[in-house]
Order: sequence, then C-alpha cells, then structure tokens
Amino acid sequence: MAQTGTFNYEFSPLNGGPSVKKSIAVPLVKYKNYNTYWFVNPNTGARHLMVNGSSDIGIIILDDRADTNVVYQDKYQGDQFNILGKTKTEFYIHPDNDHRPMRVHYNIFNAGEIYLTFAGNAVYDQPGASPGTIDHVHGFISGTLQLFREPKYEQTDKMPGCNCDPTVYAKFYDEEIGRTPSACENALLWRVFNGIQKAFNNLVPAISFREDAGGKRAPGDLIYRETGATIDVTGPLSTVDPCNPNNERRAVVSVNAATRPFTQDTYGLSFFKLPDFNNGPLNVQSYSKKIGALSDSTSRLLKANKITALQQQKIMLEGMQKLSTSMPDTKQMEMEGSVKLKVIINSLYADEAARGVTGERYRPVVRHTIPGSAFDIYVPAHRDEDGSWTPNKVYIYYGKFNVVNSGAAGGNSIKSITPVYAPTVNKITVFNLKVMVEGGNDLIAKVLANIDLKNIQQLIDNPKTK
Repeated sequence: MAQTGTFNYEFSPLNGGPSVKKSIAVPLVKYKNYNTYWFVNPNTGARHLMVNGSSDIGIIILDDRADTNVVYQDKYQGDQFNILGKTKTEFYIHPDNDHRPMRVHYNIFNAGEIYLTFAGNAVYDQPGASPGTIDHVHGFISGTLQLFREPKYEQTDKMPGCNCDPTVYAKFYDEEIGRTPSACENALLWRVFNGIQKAFNNLVPAISFREDAGGKRAPGDLIYRETGATIDVTGPLSTVDPCNPNNERRAVVSVNAATRPFTQDTYGLSFFKLPDFNNGPLNVQSYSKKIGALSDSTSRLLKANKITALQQQKIMLEGMQKLSTSMPDTKQMEMEGSVKLKVIINSLYADEAARGVTGERYRPVVRHTIPGSAFDIYVPAHRDEDGSWTPNKVYIYYGKFNVVNSGAAGGNSIKSITPVYAPTVNKITVFNLKVMVEGGNDLIAKVLANIDLKNIQQLIDNPKTK
C-alpha cells in the first residue's frame, strides 16, 4: 500500500481569539511531480524541497540546512514557508517579520521521505476579507509536515564520451521557463557553447566596431548588436571542461527535455551598418539644401506677385515629391546594411523558413558551396507588399535531411526540408545543425569569410541509440 503523508498545524492568535487547526492526508508524491518535489544529491550532498502552490499546503522552498530560520518574503527569494488554506474564506499564514522568524527542523530528509517540524511567530491573513473582520492577526504556529514520494528521479540519456550523472536534480523548475539540467544535459550545453563561441570568435574583431571598445562611431561602421540571446564572443574563450560535474549551470532546459532530443536555437549575433546622412545616396543635407533653395525661389516669385500662394504651395509639393523619388529605398538600404547570424541545434521538424515565399521566383535552391556541409540554400532578397524587405538568406545544413523539390525552376527548387533521425537517437547528442545567415549579400559574404564553420561541424555526433 502506498504510504500517505500528513500535514498538521495549529495557529494560536496572541489576542486570545479562536485557534486555526488543520490536519490533512497527503497522497504519495509521484517522482515527476515538480510542484511537490525534493531531492538529495549523493554527489554533492545538496538537498532541496519545493512545494509550489499546493492548495493543501502552500508554498514551501527550503534548502539543505537541517535547521533554518525563515522570514516572510513576498517575492519568493530564498527560503519560504507560506501556508495556504480555507475555512469559510481563503487565508494564508506566513512568518511574522515583526517578531522572531519561524524555525524549521528536518527530522528526516531522504529521496523517499521528508519529515519536518516548524514553530514560531506567524501572521494569519485573509486577503479581501469583508469589512469588520480581522484579516491580519499575529500569533504562534507549530506543526509537522511528512511527505512520501516515489524514491527515484527523472533520468536523461548520457552524453557520449562523458562520465556524467544523468539524474535530474531540479532546484529550479518553471513550466514556461524550464528546469535545472542534469549533469549530462549541462555537459552538452557547455560543449555546444564552447564550439559556437570558438566558431564566432573572429567575427567581432574582423567585421565590426564596438563603441565600448574605444573611439567614436562613424557613418559606415558596422556595429555589433548585443541582445539577450547573443552568445558572448567579446570575452576570453571558454576553457570549461564540459564533463566536469562541478560546472555551474550553463542554462535551463525545457521541462520535457528528458523525453525528446536536445534542441537549442538561442545562439546568434547581429550587426548593422550606421547610415551616412551627409554623403552618398542618403545625403539628407543635400536634400535639405535643395528644398531650401526651392522655397527661397518660390518665395521671391510670390513676393513679386508672379505666382499666387496656392501656386507656390503646388510648386513646393511637386518639387518635394520629385526630390523624394530620387532618394533611395531606405528599407532596402536597411536590409542591405544589416546581417543576422543564428545557429539551430537539432532541428526536429520540417523547415518552414526554407519553403517558398512568394511564388516560385523566391523558392530556395539547393547548393553545395560550403565544404563539409550536407548542402546549403540561397534565397534572394525581395520587396514585400508593405514596402519592407525580406533579406537575402543563406542557410547551411549539417547532418541528415530529406529534401523534397518542387519540380519548378529546373527541378531543383525546394518544397520542404525535413530532418532525418532515428526515434531511438541518444537525446544528449547533436545530430544536425543549421547555420542561418540573413541580410545584405556583402555582409553575408563577410560573415561566411570570418566564421569558423569547422568548429560548428565538429559538434555533430554520430547518432547513437540508447
């Protein structure tokens, strides 16, 4: 018979009012239930308990100290012990920061059982209570919490060539953001980071100018645009051994990462060229002088009564329209003056971005211009209906893909590109890669000339079964 835990407590108001008591049974916790979750890591000795918003218990977040003092923090940073409950109305009980903190003591903390006692000053709150009711009461609470769970943890695959622990010890878990990786997942995250950082390392000094590197930015300079998804290529190269079990967490992984192949699409860089508004086709100063000269000449004609005010307005409007048509397409210049680079690790689905855009004219065509790759494709830039521009695209594929041609444009234009991998593939491997470069053709050529694609290609594993 499955073991059942218990949660018992009694809150006694300091003002002598009625106490609040509760005693509930807590069913056996499934090992994949991360809302009521704890772990004991035998490799490091770390222990962690997290009860995340349980309707019967509340929010409890405690680290590995056998005895700890807990204070109330409304933003849930660090240890927490906030009890949720309901009598006639909802209430919660939390440590009373105006008095001594709540004391928590672990009696039992192992993979299958938690038993702790708690006692101390607390506050009883009823959010949204009716007028006249007491909704903020100081008091004292004491109780026990005993939980049982399946004494095991979620397991990932092991990264080939790395003696890593595949056990998931999820100190962080959020359904939308992700969870703590296993040591094997973390090893792959570091391996991928190291490879891509080396591949990108020459791009910034070779083709860009960074303001914080000293000096002043000037028109025509190519600026490295740093974003939250950018891999850091400005600092020293990583020397981290991916297989070191003591590595810091490289990143979180998706909550279902153990059940599907590893994927990542957050590695990228982008650059843009500063426009020159004083020289060349975007000479705003010259445009302003021509408009000023036209205004002066029509004003003199108006003053001499040779034209009417309405005629002057018409001449100015026609002149400005004529001058504006001689100005370049700024949207096109913006597209040609920028470039984005991105690497996708393990594409799992058909490549939507490689399908036809606007008719057969813009369907990508398979090429073999990049040594070591399976193939690459090129799609020319084109102007969209709204006046914006879709950039030139060069996508480079490594690994196995099934390419279906459309039958048009000589029979080699692409209808779809679908990755090929075995259902039993080791999920902690890299079996395909896609390098995406989008922007002006000149800048695409600069990127491809200065990126070390061999370091990216070397990330490919020979797909292995479990």
